Amino acid sequence: MIALLMILASGLVREVSAQEAPLWDRVETSVVNLRSYANPFTDVTLVATFLRPDKSRLPFWGFYDGDGHGDQTGNVWRLRFMPDQVGMWPYECSFSDGVSGKSGTFRCVADGAKPGPLRIDPANPHCWVFADGSHFFPRAYTAPELFVAGNQTHRAYWIDYFFGTKHNFNLCNANLLNFVGVGEELNWQGAPYEAPDPAQNGKYVTIAGNGLFPFLYSGTRPRLDGGSNVDWLRTGAWGSLMGGAFYLYAECFEPTLTWGDGNAFAFMEIMNDFLDRLAYWKLKPDHALVNSGSLCLADPGREYVVYRQSGGTITIDLPNAGSAFQAEWLDPRTGVKKAAAAVEGGAKRTFTCPETRDWVLHLSREDGSTR
Repeated sequence: MIALLMILASGLVREVSAQEAPLWDRVETSVVNLRSYANPFTDVTLVATFLRPDKSRLPFWGFYDGDGHGDQTGNVWRLRFMPDQVGMWPYECSFSDGVSGKSGTFRCVADGAKPGPLRIDPANPHCWVFADGSHFFPRAYTAPELFVAGNQTHRAYWIDYFFGTKHNFNLCNANLLNFVGVGEELNWQGAPYEAPDPAQNGKYVTIAGNGLFPFLYSGTRPRLDGGSNVDWLRTGAWGSLMGGAFYLYAECFEPTLTWGDGNAFAFMEIMNDFLDRLAYWKLKPDHALVNSGSLCLADPGREYVVYRQSGGTITIDLPNAGSAFQAEWLDPRTGVKKAAAAVEGGAKRTFTCPETRDWVLHLSREDGSTR
């Protein structure tokens, strides 16, 4: 079971009764239904229709919200939606079994507009843009803790830890562990169940206990991938980046344990901070510009990022004779930058890495025309 949680600044939820809402903001209204249902989550549906300012109709639906304050017993349903056009929005809703709902109108205004939904950048399919055209750089992390936290307080702690005060990820893949290593019994919050064993077709492993996380257990730690280390994570992340992808960071990390995981957090932040400061949406993979063993992102004639995993030399073909390029090294382990000699375009240029480990070379036009 996998879900994506976008951790984005969205402001407070606005009640429709306020009569006004910013473009692409969340607005909502509650609807009371006094009829009794055996299972209000499934026995009835709150169906709605919104009339956009351009007169097109938007079918929508609501959800059962218990008492409206977090308890699962009550008679409150809720409509929660996002207006995508400025202007007046009439709406009406009712229940699928004939119980009446409500109707109303609110105004969507441009003042205070949110960025809107994410879309593929039409100029670079490796990148995302919001509906308002601004770019979104995903700092992605896999956080199963959001699914299996013991309570809402603990879940809020993890959200703040990964996406707030401790780290600055903004995109979460919250997936639930559904298999374990052979012979290992993990602690699971809830009733025991049988999980498929990936090493023995048709066999199952019992997951039981009352632990907080499915990753907490006693005994030898299973290494389903044969083991890994932070250097592999760092070089693999840069390799993904140079291929035009964004890196979804994941480690079997829990701060109360002593496995040493979580040590690559700093590497991910160095990489993400570096790219996020560039016009990354203009950079596309073009490895033909560099020598074997080097990987290149290029905005031809303007900006280049070259990664080399094992030191040595980088040779890059720079067009635009007469154009000068500033050069700078980035140490992907520490974030320290070192100046390199500026070069002229119009020929192949060679740079020697400062030492034998992995390095990043950044080249940009001296006139600053990188955006």
